[in-house]
Amino acid sequence: MSGRICIFEDGKFANFFPLSLTQPVFGLRVGTGTLRERWLSDGVSGQSSLVCRDYLADVVRLALPGVPVNEAVAADTLFVNARWLCMTTERDALVSRLKDDTVALQGGRVVAARVRGDAAADLARALRTQLSDAAVDAVCAQLEKARALPDVSDADVLAPELERVIDGRRLHRAEWPEARVLSVPWQLIEHNTACIADDFTRVAPRGHAKDAVIHPGVHIVEPKRVAIGRRASIRAGTVIDATDGPVVIGEGVVVMPNATIVGPAAIGAGSVVKAGARLLPGTSIGKVCKVGGEVDETIFADYANKQHDGFLGHSYVGSWVNIGAASNNSDLKNNYGNVRMWNAGRHRDTGRRFLGLVMGDHTKTGINAVFNTGTVVGFNCNLYSSEMPDAFVPSFSWGHGREVVPYDLEKAMQTAAAALARRGVALTDAHGRLVARV
Repeated sequence: MSGRICIFEDGKFANFFPLSLTQPVFGLRVGTGTLRERWLSDGVSGQSSLVCRDYLADVVRLALPGVPVNEAVAADTLFVNARWLCMTTERDALVSRLKDDTVALQGGRVVAARVRGDAAADLARALRTQLSDAAVDAVCAQLEKARALPDVSDADVLAPELERVIDGRRLHRAEWPEARVLSVPWQLIEHNTACIADDFTRVAPRGHAKDAVIHPGVHIVEPKRVAIGRRASIRAGTVIDATDGPVVIGEGVVVMPNATIVGPAAIGAGSVVKAGARLLPGTSIGKVCKVGGEVDETIFADYANKQHDGFLGHSYVGSWVNIGAASNNSDLKNNYGNVRMWNAGRHRDTGRRFLGLVMGDHTKTGINAVFNTGTVVGFNCNLYSSEMPDAFVPSFSWGHGREVVPYDLEKAMQTAAAALARRGVALTDAHGRLVARV
């Protein structure tokens, strides 16, 4: 693929709350990186740009300097929906089929488009109308009402603004029913194992970097399926078992003694795997995390901590989260039934037997915290005690068990600033505006 590529959010961003309250959908993690990074990791030459909600734009610019965010598009462009999760061979096959001035649809959702010149500019503007502050306010108002409504379909209806551009510019329509378009957060967990394996096909070189330190007593099973990055340190007694899938260990990672890592698994740059940790298949750890205890098929975003013993399974943990010692979650109901989980204002049958915890950015838990199967905890919560909370904990909640009160914004900001400072990251005015907006 060559030329300009634009990765965009669409009007379904709220389906990924609370994870997407402070992250664009393309910033969510799966496999060895984010949804955005999966598109740009290989085979793409030319300039990339991003379209996201207006209130996120300033923070995204800080995180990705030099990448155009919500800027005018006036050149031939390949547009890609952030929710489209592609494996490498699928991506290449589908994109090669997309002809000029064509919009690929799946029902009422735009999956991708290859559009030239002024038509590209019109399409970009139409996409942004779904992401304005007014549009976000309207979506949040709908979520407030949704609690009183029965389950509804995830079917999309093409926005009128997009209809006008497609018809007015005489763009061709192509149905792509085979495209894998994500609709809910637990699909990230569901596809994580396959994404790690797919990402490994693009890792080069394999083996371990020359300056990585592999201490005596480390045991690596299937070393051809293991990649260990520069300046990584794997301490004595560690077992890395890639029998059932690859293991990717990033630059500067420290794996402390007697840890066990079973692939498929991925550990991001600068992270620490604590002594005696058990990382089981399907686990992805972002950058600058500290993870210990038993972890199974779980995704950690960047700067997340779960340092101590305790079980976490089939879960997604947001950035700047700290989970206290001896905390545990359930990921299987006692009756082996399907798990229900809060999503976009209502509890829904996920169709999954194994599903644990989804926890939004900047949330903190005390020691001995426990979470039931299918629990969702919002953004910037502070929870303590061993009492089990409700299956849905709203953002900015403070308290124990089911006894929670609103978390004062000023206190929440002070805690966030302290957490960032410990990692040498400044809480900018842009971050402050974002937290206040949420």
